[in-house]
Amino acid sequence: TELDAQETSVPSPIAGGYRRFLISGRLKEVALARNAYQLYDSLYKTMKIVDFDQCRNYASFYRSASTGHVKVMTSTCKLRFCPLCAKAKGTHIAGQVEGWLALKKKPKFITLTLEHSDESLNEQMTHLYQSFRLLRKTKLWKSCIKGGIWFFQVKPSSDSNRYHPHLHILCHGKYIDKFELSALWQQVSKGSKIVDVRKVNNVKNAARYVSRYAANSCRITDFDSKGLLNVIQSIHGRRVCGTFGTGKQITLSPKPDADFSDWSKLEKFEVVFSHRETDAYYELIWKCWLTKTPMPFKHESPGRCLETVSSPPSAKQTLLF
Repeated sequence: TELDAQETSVPSPIAGGYRRFLISGRLKEVALARNAYQLYDSLYKTMKIVDFDQCRNYASFYRSASTGHVKVMTSTCKLRFCPLCAKAKGTHIAGQVEGWLALKKKPKFITLTLEHSDESLNEQMTHLYQSFRLLRKTKLWKSCIKGGIWFFQVKPSSDSNRYHPHLHILCHGKYIDKFELSALWQQVSKGSKIVDVRKVNNVKNAARYVSRYAANSCRITDFDSKGLLNVIQSIHGRRVCGTFGTGKQITLSPKPDADFSDWSKLEKFEVVFSHRETDAYYELIWKCWLTKTPMPFKHESPGRCLETVSSPPSAKQTLLF
């Protein structure tokens, strides 16, 4: 059938390369996501699996001439359900959210949930988003909540072939009564009254929790490949996180470095990784990258040519710490 993935050769990551380094502890996630994209390609005649397999396979270390900091420039697929791209985006968003929340008094963690339904996940998402927009226009919400960041999450329901979609919202403002909010949510959502309101006691933990779903809205290992394909299809073209009110002060999309001429190539990732324990120069690059400390000028190897980045990376490349 069309939902049976065709057998294809899976290119092995470069030995000692960046991709192999990153996926060593995420093999199950990568395998599930790969199978789902293979199914997607067979249905829509696309070639997403090609980008997925090449993601972060080629990478090199670069050094900033002005600060001495070391980064990795690598190829990226930017697919939502690529575990490697999702983690990178989540790390960026966690930092943004944490910094924003730290400046707010008594931040709150609100969860809005829909009752179980036989509707498709796509229909439930539409209903959930519309209900949240209506909620933000109500007098209670506008008088209590000044702004925040929302994240969509979906889990498989304990009932077969059902989903559990909900919104997590980190926000700030005045006290909001849980029972009043529940009654209002039941009104705008036309039936759902399940809400949760909690005080954020640990800003860092809260930011990390919601950012895990910033890219793909679910825990990949909760689904099989066909279930994950349905999630991919349902959220295609939709935002799964966003800001409102004062939350618009932050950006959820990572921005590349502005001045690429400041960066010079040191060596390919696999070379540094393979010789980091036997070569002092490569050991220094590795340690400066891991610890995020500047690499001194005096330690540049005079016999190794540094290649300056003369132009920005292509659309599918980015600079990563």
